[in-house]
Amino acid sequence: MAYRLIADDVLNILGESAVILSPDGRVEQANIAFLSSFKKAIADVQNRPLWELGGIWANSSLGKAFDYLRSEPEATLHNVEVEHDFQDEIGVRHLRLNARRVVNHFHEGHSEHIFLAIDDITERSRCEIENRRLRADAMDVANQRNLLLKDVFSSATEGRMTLCLSESDLPVFGEQCTETIELSLSALKNMRGKVREMSGQIQIPEIRVDDFESAVGEAAMNAVIHGGGGIARIYRMRGNAPKIQILIKDNGPGISVSDLPRAVLETGFSSKGTMGQGFRIILRTIDHLYLLTGNEGTTLILEQGRECPTASWLLALEDSLF
Repeated sequence: MAYRLIADDVLNILGESAVILSPDGRVEQANIAFLSSFKKAIADVQNRPLWELGGIWANSSLGKAFDYLRSEPEATLHNVEVEHDFQDEIGVRHLRLNARRVVNHFHEGHSEHIFLAIDDITERSRCEIENRRLRADAMDVANQRNLLLKDVFSSATEGRMTLCLSESDLPVFGEQCTETIELSLSALKNMRGKVREMSGQIQIPEIRVDDFESAVGEAAMNAVIHGGGGIARIYRMRGNAPKIQILIKDNGPGISVSDLPRAVLETGFSSKGTMGQGFRIILRTIDHLYLLTGNEGTTLILEQGRECPTASWLLALEDSLF
């Protein structure tokens, strides 16, 4: 009797459903949470097999878990999730089971019992499924938005700018012809000199070198002032279409999606972490700009070749005519 009173007190402290079963699966004690969850009175379950709670237990995940508890002398369950259709007013439930066999040392002969805790996580599971669906929908919307922005930037800049949605969208680089440069105000002058030197090596005309040097200086200055510093690398591509590529990566928080269109396309627009007049200056003076931005910072790749590339709309016109 003392054992049963102690067991009742312990069971009713628990917020989740809990029962003590005999080794053959009959309900010996059940707590208030169990009776409430399964909509039963104690008389409905006392000394009755647990599988009479409802539904078809044979070959069900709940039935298999229960068979394991009854058949294995040292059986335990730890956070085992099952789904079961009780085919009554509580219907299909998603349950998390924890159980183990216990020995009653107060009872002569040390009788065995099965302690089973049942956490009904049906609503929680439904919420998790719905949250995953909503996150997937939000990601799909974001991807569609980004693809639209990518097309808008390409069209609005006549093909001079590529919005990169991931690192796989970045261009193929030529040979790196300088060591990585740690960006700071004191390093900018030396960096501009390296850009001029490397551009001269592949015979980019002086006027185009001047434009490129100005654009690189603008981008690097922004990384230092607004992006918390960063790095720069200079690449050189030879062959039939030689060009210089400058990678500038800052340490800032990135440019928000809401600011991107105005930051890139609107003259004079500026907000924290954006470039104000910078993008307009860069896009007017270089052949191509790649932009990748996110929580880990903003990466720009500026490209300049010997000759100004033909505008994309003119190439499309030539293709249609010839």
